[in-house]
Amino acid sequence: MRIGLINVDSKYPNLALMKLSAWFKSQNHIVEWYSPLFQYDLVYASKVFTHTPDYNYFPVNTIKGGSGYNLYSRLPEGIEHIYPDYSLYGIEYAMGYLTRGCVNHCPFCLVPRKEGKLQKVGELREFWNGQKKIMLLDNCLTDYKEAIPILSELRDLNVKLNLTQGFNIRTITPRVANIFAEIKLWRNKQWHIAWDHPKDETKVFEGIRVLNSAGIKNWKIMICLKEYQKYRFVILPILI
Repeated sequence: MRIGLINVDSKYPNLALMKLSAWFKSQNHIVEWYSPLFQYDLVYASKVFTHTPDYNYFPVNTIKGGSGYNLYSRLPEGIEHIYPDYSLYGIEYAMGYLTRGCVNHCPFCLVPRKEGKLQKVGELREFWNGQKKIMLLDNCLTDYKEAIPILSELRDLNVKLNLTQGFNIRTITPRVANIFAEIKLWRNKQWHIAWDHPKDETKVFEGIRVLNSAGIKNWKIMICLKEYQKYRFVILPILI
């Protein structure tokens, strides 16, 4: 079969499409980015956000997935845990999830509805095979009960980390902060934290002091600040 793939709106390489590509290629099918100039046996489209524009020229045999279409769409279990086809985007780093879900229930966030309670969903070696850099997509990693062993493994592998979705600064512990201080980040990347509610100011700054005590400088901390139903990213020294 000939399989066409459509990345509707993701700025990052789309993990679901890379897993679909890996699975279909393992079955000796042809996989490529969709073009309206060609005919395909199946077309898969993935959309992350509900508010972004949709693709305008879907063929009739398109299978749509992702939270932009359906919060509860899932890849089959055998595809979910396959090693991604990074050649689809030509990337040299690994990316994936170790945990999914969130302990918070912010009314504006889709994660609790989409992923449920915080839980382990995979092992590092499902998507990492010695790459020097790893992009983790976890939303609430530091609140997971076994976060210490996970973070310790990442530190001991001596890889560079990009924790794209951030972590819960309100519950950061000195032990976790000390491990963070020993983990190498991607070049020009910071530790991301979210400040979603003004009432959390005291807890947010207490957490920042925990990071500082571990040796993490303010310029290595990026805050995702919610203002007037919108978000903006600021480097911490602007605020304190």
